[in-house]
Amino acid sequence: MRHRRRGRGRAQRWLAVAAAVSGLVLKAVWFNPWLLVGLLLDAGVLAAVFGQWPASLY
Repeated sequence: MRHRRRGRGRAQRWLAVAAAVSGLVLKAVWFNPWLLVGLLLDAGVLAAVFGQWPASLY
């Protein structure tokens, strides 16, 4: 059972990374100053994932 939890956590991490990276790419392509908050949120998600914060925070 412990192995399943690990796999799901890994999937959640990669899903969060994929969402944040795709958001950053879209905001870079269609940049608008109002999207700056979204850039900061996406960067925060990436920092949380790579800082190995608990998955419940992102």
